[in-house]
This record gives sequence, structure tokens and C-alpha cells, in this order.
Amino acid sequence: PAEDLEPLRAQMQQALDGCYLTEKLTYIVSKQPIDPLAVCGDIQLLRPAMTGIEDYDSYRFTVASSDPAVIRINGYRAVVYQPMPDEEAADVTLTVTMEHKTKAVSVSKNIKLTVIPLTVEELDAALALMDEAKAHYWDGINDGQNASCYGVSRSLHPFFEVTRNADGTLRWAYAAKDCLQTGIVPGDMAD
Repeated sequence: PAEDLEPLRAQMQQALDGCYLTEKLTYIVSKQPIDPLAVCGDIQLLRPAMTGIEDYDSYRFTVASSDPAVIRINGYRAVVYQPMPDEEAADVTLTVTMEHKTKAVSVSKNIKLTVIPLTVEELDAALALMDEAKAHYWDGINDGQNASCYGVSRSLHPFFEVTRNADGTLRWAYAAKDCLQTGIVPGDMAD
């Protein structure tokens, strides 16, 4: 006779419902808990060991977004794209699926979130940072190595991110570990 998997399914659903909780989700940068009714930044999704589910190694966990244009899942990070200031808040459902690795059993749960629009002030601050980063691009790639852009004798230093220090000056991060994930990152030029 086929194995009765219903007790396992019920146990898994109880574990998922009781352990993969909205209040355990935090913002990537601040590490503060998210407000599910006013999401405004990228979310740290729970790694299996963070869930509190016993024997978590026996399961695969996946998360999908009902609206990838607003929240895109990348590993254990939910990348949040806030609506523009004149747009409505976006309601998104994250579906967490817990699948047993060796038995044909999976369970799911939904987490409802509301992503709030950016403010005009946030956009103005981002544009000001971009303008200043462009104006001081040489400073960023030079990293104090050369006296002038007209006499380059030492290697230039590409940066990973530019943000602002508390005093308002630019902060150039030259290693991924130093990135705050809140600033401007260089990218490839578009065709």
C-alpha cells in the first residue's frame, strides 16, 4: 500500500505556518523588521535555519511573488521596486513553499505585503546623489592615487557603490563587503 503522507503534510503545514512568520522578515540594509502594510525596501527572506523549523535540512524552501514588477525574488532577497509618488501603493502576495526533499509532499503559505510609493523627497535626494556622484566620478575611480586626471601614472580603482556619509560627503565603497546597498552602483552601458 502507498504511504499515507497526510500526517507529514499536516506537520509540515503547521511548521510552516508557525515558523515562517512575517514578523521575522527584516530589511536587508537596516536589519529592522518590516512593516507589512508599508514596505519600503529590500527584504531579507528567511534562510531555512532562520525559520526555526526542526529538521529544516529535509526541506526545500522557495518564495514567489504575485507581482515580480514590484517584488522580485533573488535567492533570499526580495528586491522591492516602490511605485512612483503619484502611483498607488502595490499589494503583493509572497507565496512560501516548503517541499520535502525525498517525499512528494509540499505545503504553502501566503504573506500579504503592501509596498508604499516613493516620496518626492526620496527621489530628489537620489537625483542629488547621482548629480554629485557624476560631478566627482574622477575622485571615485582615482581613490587618491593620482594628482590629476591629466597625468595618470597609477592604477585607477573602480568602486562598487557610492553613498553619503553622515556629514553629507560622498562615501565610495571599493569592496562588496563595504557596500551599504543604499546608494548608486556602476553598471554596464546600455546599447
